[in-house]
Amino acid sequence: MAIVLRFVNRDEFVQERFFDVVGVDETSAKTLKKGICNVLTCHNLQVENMRGQGYDGASNMRGAWNGLQALFLKDSPYAYYVHFAHQLQLALVAAAKDVPDVWNFFSKLNSIVNLVGVSPKRHMELKNIKAAELVDMLASGELATGKGANQSRSLQRPGATRWGSHFGAVSKLIEMFTVAQTVLEIMGITHCLCQVFQCKSQDIINALDLVSATECNLQKLRQDGWDAFIGDVTSFCISNKIDMPDMSAHYKEDNRFTERTTRLLVLSSALNPVDGFKSFKIDDICSLASEFYPGDFTQVEMGNLRRQLKLYEYDVFHNSKFQNLTSLSELCRRLVETGKVSIYFLIDRLVRQVLTLPVSMATTERAFSAMKLVKTTLRNKMEDGFLADCLVIYIERELARNIDSDSIINDFYSIKNRRAPLK
Repeated sequence: MAIVLRFVNRDEFVQERFFDVVGVDETSAKTLKKGICNVLTCHNLQVENMRGQGYDGASNMRGAWNGLQALFLKDSPYAYYVHFAHQLQLALVAAAKDVPDVWNFFSKLNSIVNLVGVSPKRHMELKNIKAAELVDMLASGELATGKGANQSRSLQRPGATRWGSHFGAVSKLIEMFTVAQTVLEIMGITHCLCQVFQCKSQDIINALDLVSATECNLQKLRQDGWDAFIGDVTSFCISNKIDMPDMSAHYKEDNRFTERTTRLLVLSSALNPVDGFKSFKIDDICSLASEFYPGDFTQVEMGNLRRQLKLYEYDVFHNSKFQNLTSLSELCRRLVETGKVSIYFLIDRLVRQVLTLPVSMATTERAFSAMKLVKTTLRNKMEDGFLADCLVIYIERELARNIDSDSIINDFYSIKNRRAPLK
């Protein structure tokens, strides 16, 4: 089990840092909670101070009654579980299951990948056919030559929990079989969103804006380009003798976000500084503090928060230093740079709470990928403590670069006399 901490540092930057890796005998919620609490206790971190939590979405993690997130909510009622980004990928997969034709397409795609991938002979035949096709297209002038262009590709397997894998799989299929072109258009709209969610330290407000922009693009396709798109699909189906799916059919909606989580996200968007604080609403911000963070604000501070927001609206909105802000974390830093954090300290406190909400599981998933590189077959007897230390150095390499090797060697010498020289 990998543990990643998300926090706002003293310079108002949102940070996601790999913290530790823990071996567990079983994956029950109580066992996982005990492992996490032991790590936090060793570093004098209090569970009561948690303000967000995110996991891989398994039932033992997200269970509303006995899941890991529910157990932590009993100890820290403001540690809200917002499994945001990974849910979007799972929602895409669930939506595809409700459309038989789409689900059948990706099932066939998996079969094609399996058929080609398990046999080196078939894989080589496919590459030779594609190479011959490229030679013909280059000779006829259909393709241009250039550095890095027209390289040999292979098919990619789509994965339910891998960001952008479905888009990548169809893209690779198009390079091999151009008849699949029409399948890619809608997935291409959501691909940028998938890529952004793999970035570290993404804040929840930016995530909501990206989702809204993607939704607008899909709606624009539905309103302006749908007829042309359906025409391409119809032509593709007729030319390849495929039954045309019923585009007017109604499909089941699957809401993967609780009402409380949805309200938390909606109220948090009132703090968004984008477009000249267009979403700013004093009542929503006060509701956010009173409903979701009552333990962080006293009754007196609740009243002072409203007064600060009124002054903040006239002061900050017309200040040139607060124009063209693109994220909530940037707003947080600008308050410190201008010295206004001492005036609007309650607003800064609330912004920090929102910034700690988890957005993506990318950092945790990268930790498991790094584990495969660190704990190899030659180092398979590595204990958890040594493995965690090695992973910290490898994953947080930008911090490790600032460590002086000579100082480490001197500290090592100071513990006791060494037989072998290290310098």
